[in-house]
Amino acid sequence: YAKQLGLHVGFGMAASGRVEPALEEDVYRAAAEAGADRFYMYDGAGAQIPEAMAYCVRRLRDIVGPGAELAVHCHNDFGLATANTIAAVQAGATVIDASVNGLGNRIGITALEEIVAILTVLYGVDTGIELAQLAPLSAVVSQTFEIPIPRDKPVIGDNLFTHEADNHIAQILSGHWYAWNAIKAETLGRTNVLNIVPRCLHKLPTG
Repeated sequence: YAKQLGLHVGFGMAASGRVEPALEEDVYRAAAEAGADRFYMYDGAGAQIPEAMAYCVRRLRDIVGPGAELAVHCHNDFGLATANTIAAVQAGATVIDASVNGLGNRIGITALEEIVAILTVLYGVDTGIELAQLAPLSAVVSQTFEIPIPRDKPVIGDNLFTHEADNHIAQILSGHWYAWNAIKAETLGRTNVLNIVPRCLHKLPTG
């Protein structure tokens, strides 16, 4: 019916990978035969592991055919949303559901800033998204929803480019930013923060 209205149709089961395989296959195949354009592999419970996610995406490809568009939607209950998303992309998914700061139901879903940085820096994928805009966007979302960004949040947390150890600071001051960071701070619109703690010299008592 949706196709008859000229709509672009996406279809998926909320419990993909957790239902009886034969039923899942029948349902996705019926959707494909009805003309669905995009097929989602959902990890609605956030309980998938990367190996299983990759298998499910490859299996979905076999069910709906090579020309179909595959998408992935991963929740982060176990902190695996980003890893599962990468596994899905490696297995053939070309559409990713993500939200700024990973906000979403319960623990949230794949964080936009994490998946964009990973695909761009570690995999060399041009996502069309400017890395330097991720932090400002994240800050706007944080302020709007009044949800603070943890200092140790990957990619956008304040601690990412904060250095306190002597050997870290020495390398940064020497221009060797790559010694302790995998990405240049300026690439993400950030700067290195060097917490240099002065040494206190105490005189030993005499006599």
